[in-house]
Amino acid sequence: MKFFTKNHQEYITQLFSKIEDFYGDTLVSLVVYGSYAREENKFDSDIDLFIVIKTDKTRRERIREFVKEIESPLLNLSLKLYDDNISSEISTLILTEKESLCFNPLYLDMVTKRIILFDRDNFMENLLMKYKNLMNECKTRKEKCGSFEYFVLNNKKILEGIKVG
Repeated sequence: MKFFTKNHQEYITQLFSKIEDFYGDTLVSLVVYGSYAREENKFDSDIDLFIVIKTDKTRRERIREFVKEIESPLLNLSLKLYDDNISSEISTLILTEKESLCFNPLYLDMVTKRIILFDRDNFMENLLMKYKNLMNECKTRKEKCGSFEYFVLNNKKILEGIKVG
């Protein structure tokens, strides 16, 4: 992962630590994807996080909880990053294990580049491996148009998600 300043590194380190501490035994997986995972992050890049937890809470409750318990306590460090012209914006998707089994377009990118920081029983690694195999079977490919990359899905089967059980 690429850091621009000591404050930036401290912010990211504390963010990950707070996530692991707050969710504790309910944390299934914590994955960084996007520009930070590819080490292409810039000063204005957001931090893309994919979190899988064991919970019955609604998505709205999960986001509120994340902001209150994880983002808000990091406000002082976030302000230091702001002074350094570094974004501290966090783009977070918090799913349950069941929700994560449904196809998510983010998986297309995560299959090729991700940083798995926590993965109870290899849940996310196994899920992404299944998607990688399915992408190969469906001949999914990445194409470029200028600086923009996109995936070509040659078979709708990938959209059905991973079957379990």
